[in-house]
Amino acid sequence: MQFSQLAIALTMVAAALADGVCDPTITKDCPRGCCNFQPGNNNHVLGQNWLPCAGGSPCKKTGALCHLDTSDYKHAKCHREVHNPPGDE
Repeated sequence: MQFSQLAIALTMVAAALADGVCDPTITKDCPRGCCNFQPGNNNHVLGQNWLPCAGGSPCKKTGALCHLDTSDYKHAKCHREVHNPPGDE
């Protein structure tokens, strides 16, 4: 495994174990909002620490909790995720 592949794999594992924060701002890359897995980092890298919300799970509230979609590692579940802090119910 090359270093770049290992870095991507580790990022995916870390994202799966971490919570993210919703940003409902609509962009070309994030038509349903995005999930920021490193809220203190202003360097948003789409596909690493910044994932678009899944089709059936749009972000509706800034700061709501979101998680990696384990059925599709390219998207996040952003709507009605229930943990602390509360999701965007």
